[in-house]
Amino acid sequence: MPANEESIELFNLASDDFKSCDGLIKMDLVTHVVFFLAQQTVEKSMKSVLASQHIIYPKTHNLAKINLLLKENNITSPFSEQSLKQLIPFAADCRYGLPDVEFPDAKEMLSVAETAINWCKKQIYD
Repeated sequence: MPANEESIELFNLASDDFKSCDGLIKMDLVTHVVFFLAQQTVEKSMKSVLASQHIIYPKTHNLAKINLLLKENNITSPFSEQSLKQLIPFAADCRYGLPDVEFPDAKEMLSVAETAINWCKKQIYD
């Protein structure tokens, strides 16, 4: 389905988050912000795909819930349950206090974010 204004805006925001995440990792500045940006990349990519299909999505940062909505609408998601679980604690709530979790592997989470960007781009532009 062709991209619409909302899906393009979300994709552009996700791309910006991904570039910031990648840049911080390249500068070896791995803090909770890297995982927040990776989480935001995935979240906005998923919501962009939903928006491109005119599917109303909830105002949530819970990647598992958004992923379930994709599946309920017969949209194939490239994300493993485990990768989403690793990013969920770093949603917007982490900006008000770090969750009591260990940081996952930053490059692995960057790879998940990159998968999100590539998948989203293919879904909304192809």
